[in-house]
Amino acid sequence: MSTPLTFKTIRESAFQYWLSETKRIRKDETDRFDASFECTWQARFAPINELETLHYSVFCSIGSSNSNISDMLDDKRYDNFIFDESTQDILFRYYTRIYLIASEILTDFQDTLTVFRTGNINAAGRTAENNLSRIELEIQGQPDTIQNLFDFINKIFKHKTRNIHSCNHHMHLYFEDSAQPQPTSDFLDINNVKSVLASVQNNTIIALPEYIIIPPLRHILSIIVHCYKVVDITFRSDHTKFQAFCSIYEGESVRG
Repeated sequence: MSTPLTFKTIRESAFQYWLSETKRIRKDETDRFDASFECTWQARFAPINELETLHYSVFCSIGSSNSNISDMLDDKRYDNFIFDESTQDILFRYYTRIYLIASEILTDFQDTLTVFRTGNINAAGRTAENNLSRIELEIQGQPDTIQNLFDFINKIFKHKTRNIHSCNHHMHLYFEDSAQPQPTSDFLDINNVKSVLASVQNNTIIALPEYIIIPPLRHILSIIVHCYKVVDITFRSDHTKFQAFCSIYEGESVRG
């Protein structure tokens, strides 16, 4: 009989992927950004002199805020859990926290692209502009990836009273990270959550789903990493716009 998969295996693999792809170094429960995207962006302009350089608040703020993901992935409390009925609610709360943080990260990237494109910090409050930025963040060949993810987060983890709370009569949870066979019963997943919950609200659904399918940790992390790369490519594509973007967040010089 094979040994059940523990959460430790999933967490450690996801953590190493996160650190490697974002070029972070973890030490003493703190992220260092020496070679990270954020520090690369911060250092794109020449220093004032050999001892000082201008500081742009947005970059270190993004780096520090996104360390919330590192904190979660460094949490070893659930390492001995296996994916079964006795632990699924606890693991679901863990995944919920990851997805809520991810929602804020993706919104930050969306707004960053909006401000970069328009040169106006207030444009991030305009729905039409942010929709354009959300399209920029899409994965090539996978339309609606970002929108489907936001729908899943908002309806399962976030704004729940008109969504998952309306039909969650002790629905079962299936974690794709478990590597167990996926249920064949009706389920809610990242691709159908919007349509199924609309049917629930309209009372047009025949049978309520039995399962909620929780995507792998690597799935949400890979989307965040993809968005990092989109923002990085965008910043590199237009030096003048990048300089204008940085000037919005320019502060005092700091010593190197």
